[in-house]
Amino acid sequence: MSTWRKWLGFPEACASMALAGMAAVLIPLASGAQGRYAAECFRLGVGIQAVAAGSCGATIPGNGTAFFWNPALAERAHPSAYFEEAGVFGSLNSSLARLRTAAVGLPLGRAGIVQVGYVHFAVEDIPRYPSLGESSFVERLADPTLRGGVEPDGWFEDGESALYWCYAHVFRLPLRLSWMAEELLLELPLGVSAKLLSHRLDAWRARGAGVDIGAALRLDLRQLWQGTWSGEFLLAWRVADVLGTRLRWNSGSIEQIRPAKSFGMAYAVSPVRSVRFLFVAEKDQDTANWPKFGTGLMTDRFELLAGRGPEGLNFGLLLGLGRLRIGYARQATGLGPVERIGAEFLW
Repeated sequence: MSTWRKWLGFPEACASMALAGMAAVLIPLASGAQGRYAAECFRLGVGIQAVAAGSCGATIPGNGTAFFWNPALAERAHPSAYFEEAGVFGSLNSSLARLRTAAVGLPLGRAGIVQVGYVHFAVEDIPRYPSLGESSFVERLADPTLRGGVEPDGWFEDGESALYWCYAHVFRLPLRLSWMAEELLLELPLGVSAKLLSHRLDAWRARGAGVDIGAALRLDLRQLWQGTWSGEFLLAWRVADVLGTRLRWNSGSIEQIRPAKSFGMAYAVSPVRSVRFLFVAEKDQDTANWPKFGTGLMTDRFELLAGRGPEGLNFGLLLGLGRLRIGYARQATGLGPVERIGAEFLW
């Protein structure tokens, strides 16, 4: 039995609310109207670290999903592989939709890295109810009396996917200051992601291509003074869809995804050997009135992260088993929590 059919067996009010909420996201996509509709489901984000720390992924360096958040921060000392599964609008084993992520990263020399990532959002077996008078599709999902019967006429699917090719390079800029005996080293990571977007909603299809760019400035404050709370400071900046990504539907309509900017800062400090604290804050167009923020406690064996995202508190846990890291994150959204599990292998 499909997940949607399981939900239809719940009390009618509960199922109707969930279906109406999903439809509110899906229906604008089929219209082909101008605006930021396609790839909207990807706003949930990917990555255990990034999501758990308040969805501040554009400012967290060195994570396996930097291709999605900020290509400049894709830095890795070792080749890596990352996999993630998320249950959207429900638990991991019973959800209305699935969000899956896979990525591989390969260092190039001492300062470069290539990442290839794939993100796929899927909703299966969405009920199709007959058209009755002036009632809209959303109204029929929300009001059972407008459906014309208990069973739907049929089912359709929604799917969104994005394939990323990311390259990042870290430039090191030595500065000689008259009052310092040694040079002050600044790091300037720069990155770019090219992506192919694909969307399927029932008989409608859309495809497009876009570019994301990112930059960061990193300074190890321990070069300036030695102290318990002297650590590494990072400023990060990202523009997604910098050229204005255009998607063309098979209906002939063209949809424009407008550029979206993010800016953030992070501070990592290790007051005790083998223990590191991370503090991060980020502001973007989705949280125009106040920034997202997060914090983390990290050791060689585990990471605890928590943060305030756009719609509530997020948290996560990662465990290290040699070169393998496995994790869990819970994310607050307006339609209920999103749970995800992930694994990353470094070799």
